[in-house]
Amino acid sequence: MLTFLLILVLVFVAVDLFVQLVIDPLAAKFEEKKKQKTEKVKLVVPKISLVGATMYDGGKSKSDEQKQTEEHKE
Repeated sequence: MLTFLLILVLVFVAVDLFVQLVIDPLAAKFEEKKKQKTEKVKLVVPKISLVGATMYDGGKSKSDEQKQTEEHKE
C-alpha cells in the first residue's frame, strides 16, 4: 500500500513537472504567434456608409450628426 502511494505521488510530480517545463512554454509561444497575427490586421473604416443609423451610435442618423456639427461650427 505504501509503495502504491509513493508511486502515485511520483506520477503526480512527474506530470506536474512535465506540464510546467514542456506544455506551458509551448502554449506561451503559440499564444505569442497568435497575438502577432491579430495585431497585423487593421480595421478599415468605410468612407461611404450604406446604413443611416445603427444601434452603436444611439440610433442617430449620420445626416443629423453632420447638421449638428455644422451648427456648432457657425
